[in-house]
Amino acid sequence: MTKEFSIQLDEQTYEQVVQVAQSKNLSVSDYVRRLVVDHLPNPSFESRQIIGRIIQGEKLDEKNNLVEVSGIYYRYHLENPYQSKLKQYNYQITNNDGNQLYLKQLSN
Repeated sequence: MTKEFSIQLDEQTYEQVVQVAQSKNLSVSDYVRRLVVDHLPNPSFESRQIIGRIIQGEKLDEKNNLVEVSGIYYRYHLENPYQSKLKQYNYQITNNDGNQLYLKQLSN
């Protein structure tokens, strides 16, 4: 389960956050989440080693809704679940919740 909250940033700081997030192919929300998680004590293996990675669509097992990353099988959730021809695209792992990875389709 995720929680939402808002923060206030001055315009210059916000623009810097936007630029860095875009350079990493992340949304502002995902980038700020990574900053927070990376600075908490004892982040999970996924937070340290998997989030941010790019994976090939051919690694997706659509029938079982699984993807293998670093020898571990995870369930996955797509930002746009109504996509077709999933194996043609690359995906960036943007977040995780336990054994579920959140994937963002990248333009080819």
